[in-house]
Amino acid sequence: MKKPFYVLALVMPIMFFAFRLVPTPKDSECNCGAPTNLVKTEVTRSSITFDWDDVENASLYRLTAKKDGAKRANYTSSTSTFTFDNLAPGTYEFTFTTDCNGEFSESIVISDVVF
Repeated sequence: MKKPFYVLALVMPIMFFAFRLVPTPKDSECNCGAPTNLVKTEVTRSSITFDWDDVENASLYRLTAKKDGAKRANYTSSTSTFTFDNLAPGTYEFTFTTDCNGEFSESIVISDVVF
């Protein structure tokens, strides 16, 4: 990864401003795919388990669960299966994102109800 560099611009005889230029990755360097074939494999009164295909180059999967507009809970998993547990009844929005060593895929969002 290229390091950012700084450019100094002389605006007035005594004033200097610094701008940080951050290189953006080329599309060909973005190889972090979103989870695919995401399925719900088990549901209990207070948990729900999802499974998906492994993503090449994935270092982690970043997951969230958000219930009926409440604060979002964040999780990580190093495998392609995860159980959200200790869930209260309600409608949840579950989000799944692949992390390829700091490069992130698009997120997959699934809504489901826990009874």
